[in-house]
Amino acid sequence: MRKEGFLLAAAVLLSTACLAQAQMSSYDTTEDDIGITAGITYLSSYIWRGFDMYRENHSSVQPFASFDFYGTGWTFDLSWRRAIAGDYENYEEFDFTVAYAGNSLWPETSYTTDWQVGYTYYSHPDNPIRMGRGMPTFDLDYEDLFASISFPNICTAGVVPSYTIVYLWPSESGKKSDNGTAWSAFRSADGFIHVFGLDYDWTIAGLLPDTPEQIIHCSAALVYNEGMGVSPLPTRIHPDEDWSHVLIGATTDFDLGSGWSVTPGVWFQKSMDDSVNTSDEYYVSLSGQYRTR
Repeated sequence: MRKEGFLLAAAVLLSTACLAQAQMSSYDTTEDDIGITAGITYLSSYIWRGFDMYRENHSSVQPFASFDFYGTGWTFDLSWRRAIAGDYENYEEFDFTVAYAGNSLWPETSYTTDWQVGYTYYSHPDNPIRMGRGMPTFDLDYEDLFASISFPNICTAGVVPSYTIVYLWPSESGKKSDNGTAWSAFRSADGFIHVFGLDYDWTIAGLLPDTPEQIIHCSAALVYNEGMGVSPLPTRIHPDEDWSHVLIGATTDFDLGSGWSVTPGVWFQKSMDDSVNTSDEYYVSLSGQYRTR
């Protein structure tokens, strides 16, 4: 693992320690403080934007930490994504995201618009990968820019439509062959995806007589891929320009008190383009996290 891997692991551990210290001191943060969320997510399959990242539906663990800077709209997120299976060490991934969510446009109207823009760097510290003697190496690092809008008041029934556009490109970091050609497996993976989403919070009775109402967060997304990305090694298929998949999911939060919570989720992906994914996907997620506010 390279130096950045150790730095990210240390940052996650440090943020977790800060959270524990905040809880021990009974410190109540406000919008004037840095809000921190740290935890870990288990995925029975690591599916990313339609792609089965580990092939054959292998599971992953994903420690994460998120920082909300004084309620200004600026956030910084970092996560570590690692397969549970032992054959995928070269796919270990560290993600760094900086985002800004501005004030709502046209507030207190039916067409109120929430918006966010951001940047993500995807680092694979064990790359570049060499597939065999005499073959070129492949560096899987890449970056993206994204922007999203949502309309929380447009539907009186509580359904919230949204739209997200993402542009991804390879991050060569100066690694090129002798003739100047970039070796990254993502060297031709730049492009856009468009995500059309619907979200709905379904309120049901508490699971026990003395517990509060439970909110089920339901979501659906239809994704159009303009040739962005590449299927995981060794296939390295460049996606078609087409509707790639539909993702449907439901999650709910169980408040454990004192800032701790657990969030299970169930997901189904209807894959529509074989160049992205040749099969439909069913998987579950389970997150445990602590929030300072």
